[in-house]
Amino acid sequence: MCRFLPIAYIDMNNFHSKNTQIYFIGNNADDLKAIIALINTNHKELDAKINSNQQDINKKFDTLDTKMDSMAAKINSTQHELVMIKADISILRGDLVKEVGILNGHILGFKEHLAGHKEHLHGIKERLFLYGGVAGGALTYFIKTYYDSKPDRSIGVAEVNLPKDSQKDHSPIGMLIVNLHEEPKEDTIKMSHPFFGRNILAFPNKYFGRCFLSTSGCKLSVFDPNQWCDPIVSVEQLNKPLPDDDPRRYLHPKQMESNKTPVFYRNEIIDRMVNIMMVKGKKELIRGEIYGALEIVKRIQYKKWLDEKDEKKKAKIILDPFEVANLAILNCRPIMELRPVGRTGTVYQVPYPITENYSIFRALKMMREILRQKCKHGQNRFRTLLAHELIAAMNNEGLTIQAKQELHRLCEKNRAYSSFRRY
Repeated sequence: MCRFLPIAYIDMNNFHSKNTQIYFIGNNADDLKAIIALINTNHKELDAKINSNQQDINKKFDTLDTKMDSMAAKINSTQHELVMIKADISILRGDLVKEVGILNGHILGFKEHLAGHKEHLHGIKERLFLYGGVAGGALTYFIKTYYDSKPDRSIGVAEVNLPKDSQKDHSPIGMLIVNLHEEPKEDTIKMSHPFFGRNILAFPNKYFGRCFLSTSGCKLSVFDPNQWCDPIVSVEQLNKPLPDDDPRRYLHPKQMESNKTPVFYRNEIIDRMVNIMMVKGKKELIRGEIYGALEIVKRIQYKKWLDEKDEKKKAKIILDPFEVANLAILNCRPIMELRPVGRTGTVYQVPYPITENYSIFRALKMMREILRQKCKHGQNRFRTLLAHELIAAMNNEGLTIQAKQELHRLCEKNRAYSSFRRY
């Protein structure tokens, strides 16, 4: 009986391929052992090739790692150089700022020096008077001025004629007539007179400035008295020196308003409250009522502070009445308002966003109306009602907070009309 065993066609080059079909025929054990040995030899060769390829791959990976390390070192050195360059730039910038400050100081000093010379020239003569004591004849003044606009330059020519009987009259006479002519070749300002054959007057026209024919003494100054600056009402700004380039050094300050004097109890919200709640111009009356209300707030908060036993809650109690008032008004500020807008014969209440400044005004106005309604019914004095309303508003309670919430509710109800807004 013959047994068929897997012996036959072997392609050793494609032995590892899946598509290779191998058949062994025969029953000789020696042939089978030889074939198995051949297969083992081929496996060893394949393992050797795989190991050599793996070693080559490892060498290539090592080379790539070395290159990446060198590139990382270069990047780090470049970043360090960039940091050093930035430091040098910051140092140079600081030096430039110092140099610019020094140059600005020199420029300001030079400007002050020029301003002194200008004022001196203005004080010499800003207006020319021709008195009758001068002998008869004609005086002609050629006043040359250059303007900044180029190439169109003009020169002002003023002519004055003296009558023969001018010796009897010692008052200023004559009329200055200014005309525009072509620019002359000479760069001097001449005054011709029968007794003087040389130039005795040289004034640039820019030094005459404005109001050349004015007889007012205040017009002779280089600084315009009609230009005023706002007064400094802050105590902190009053204690600080003015910069050298501040125009307030040379301008006249306006008179400070009586309600803006820099006192320790000055507060912007309280000042606005006084102006809004005032009736018939009686500002001092309403100011006394508001300060009385702040005193009541102080007493209430201090009593609450004394009665409180818990230290944490005690630390949260606000004792400053001005801070209580500011917090109360800020809590009462609405963020929207309703404005009437007409469309197709119908008036709609359209919600509009408002600014922060106007929201403070609306909060004070709502509080004013509520307090006036309470005072009309004779419930209590104005200062007492205001004190309790401020404390309630500080805690997001009270009628003013309810009015703000009602306004927001109406705005939310009418938000469908938001497209009707007109700015």
